[in-house]
Amino acid sequence: MSRRLLLKKKFSKQDLKFSEQDLKFNLTKYFLNNHFLATLFINRILKAGKKNLAKKLFLDTLDIIKKRGYTEKKSILLIEKAVRNASPKVALKVIIVEDNIQKIPITVSKLRSTTIAISWIINCSKKQTDRGQASKLASELIDTSKRVGETIKKKIHLYKMVEASKAFTESQFESMKNNKLGRYRFILW
Repeated sequence: MSRRLLLKKKFSKQDLKFSEQDLKFNLTKYFLNNHFLATLFINRILKAGKKNLAKKLFLDTLDIIKKRGYTEKKSILLIEKAVRNASPKVALKVIIVEDNIQKIPITVSKLRSTTIAISWIINCSKKQTDRGQASKLASELIDTSKRVGETIKKKIHLYKMVEASKAFTESQFESMKNNKLGRYRFILW
């Protein structure tokens, strides 16, 4: 058993570069530097430590969303709505019980559900056949905010798997829990 103290999750501090005057004129730069979702997206897009490239790709995504008929404020709200629509409430945890692998549904915290949703959105956008990563990400965000697209299909598939495993695992897990001979090994995500 670990003797480490349980620490709270640390988040990146906001950049306070922009004043209120900049906020009036350039809402996207303010969103990019001061919003929690933007930092999560940028860190998930990030490859080989090139954060400026990831920021540029995310800014291009916001510009493409604006070109498709959304205002600056609505494009930011669209991203929040897309993440909210894609975030799952439950997930499957793999447990090995007496050399049998079982998937048990567990509830997920808000932070974990948003990171799952962001990774789903980015992975599903990479599979599209549009031209350029920014346009792929923009179209996936718009589709997810409208509750259509590959990300929502992935979420529905997860819920179907949870429903299928729920009835089986409740009876099996309770009987194994009461049995002192059963051994449990948990596999982390």
